[in-house]
This record gives sequence, C-alpha cells and structure tokens, in this order.
Amino acid sequence: MKFRNPSVTSENWRRNTRHQFAADFAQEIYASNSIYSHIPKNASSTMRYSVALANRLITPSTDISWVYANNMTFVPSLRFQTLADYTFVILRCPFSRLASAFLDQIVRRPHMYVMRQRKKGFNRHIVDKIVARHITFERFVLKLRDNPGFLRLNAHWRPQVDFLLYEEYDDYFCVENMGSATKILKEKIDLDVVDTRHLAKHGIDRYKKVVVENGFQLTAPQIQKMKHANTIVDPQCLYSAQLVKMVANLYAQDIDLYWDKFGGENLLFKVR
Repeated sequence: MKFRNPSVTSENWRRNTRHQFAADFAQEIYASNSIYSHIPKNASSTMRYSVALANRLITPSTDISWVYANNMTFVPSLRFQTLADYTFVILRCPFSRLASAFLDQIVRRPHMYVMRQRKKGFNRHIVDKIVARHITFERFVLKLRDNPGFLRLNAHWRPQVDFLLYEEYDDYFCVENMGSATKILKEKIDLDVVDTRHLAKHGIDRYKKVVVENGFQLTAPQIQKMKHANTIVDPQCLYSAQLVKMVANLYAQDIDLYWDKFGGENLLFKVR
C-alpha cells in the first residue's frame, strides 16, 4: 500500500502536512478493517453517517448533526492506514462539485467569500448582507483563479486530489453513480449506505432545476429567492465558456483523475 504523499525527508513524519491533511479526512470502518477517504461535497454526509452507523457509535435515530460535530472521530492511526484490508474513495465531476459548493456554502454563508471564520454580530449582520448583493458564481471563480490561497481555504471547494491518502485505492466510486457504489460496498465489506440527503439538506437535488440565461451573474440573494420558490439554477447555467476553461485549468488534476477512472460521460463539460 503506497501513500500518495509520503515523507521524503528525514524530518518527523507528522510534519508531512500533505499526508496529515489527507489522513485527517480518512475514516476507519472497524468491522471490515477498511478506510474511506472523505471528500466534502461528494456524498460525504451520507457516507460519514453510514460509517458511524457501521462503527456502532450512533443509531438510525441519531440526528444527522452528529457527523458534523465528530469529523475526527474515526481518523485512522498510521498503523491502521498501512494495514487496512480495503480502501475506497468517492469522486465527483469537478464542475458539478464546484457549482454545488457555491450554491450551498457561498450562497448560505457569503462571509466565506471574504474571511475564514464567522465573527459575532458584525459578520452576520453587516458583512453577509453587503457581500451577498455582489457575489456571483463568476466572481467566485475569478477569486479562485486570482488567489491561490483561496482555492485551498475551504474543504468544500479544495481540489479532490488533496484528500487522497493513497496512490491507488481498491475502489473508486463517483457521486454520479452512487447506486453502483452502494451495491459494491454492501457486497465487499457489508456496509449499508444510508442516504441522508433528506436530512442534511445541503444538496440541490430537492429543488427543481431551471435554465437561467447568464446564470453565472446571478447574485446570492437572487439564488436564495429561487430556493424559497423550490427552484435552483441548473449548474450548467453557472458556466460561461470562459469559466469552463478557468475551472478546467484550476481543477485539472481532478478532471484527469475523474476521466481516468470513469471516462467523460458524467462530466458536466467535455474538456478533452
């Protein structure tokens, strides 16, 4: 089993921040001696809840918020990382994932566009209102392009390759075909995948998608208004030809990985 970012110097292993980052987003599944690499926006609430159920720390009646308060509960030790019998990760079309991150994280929390942490009062009541009037998907992508630190500031839009613990996993699954993942995980490691989308309510699947011309110029309040009407802009409408090129460049490694494992059929845009 080969780590994706092994220590290449004589320094203490725990100073290998790239490996430690990926390890912190890995989760043990005790009974099957397995490791799941958790990538935010990639069915992560469903999978973390399912892992917690499998590890018997929660019951089917446990509130979904448990997983958000216990992100580090099942982080594997280095020994477990090296001796796991089975490893898997769930990927997602990078274009769809970034659109989802914007429609969920940025539209709900505009302060994330300008600062890392929520500050009491001022940020909630002033910054959010000011930023929300101006933030669009186009501006969001431009900031990702022009501010390298912002690209990795938040796990919900950080490149997926950063979360990979291993050079190769036993299985790669994709959000676009979760039915297959659910079946294979049950057969291989007896893991019951419990769909929590109706509980987490972070996705756009519960909204009716509508075509909006120049959707990349919609502001956060306009999108919020659509949500209140149980509609959402179709993710494809968030992209202009120029934005497709920008995102393809920013997330080139993610696109290459996705294409290598699943081909281009489920990519929102064919960039090859």
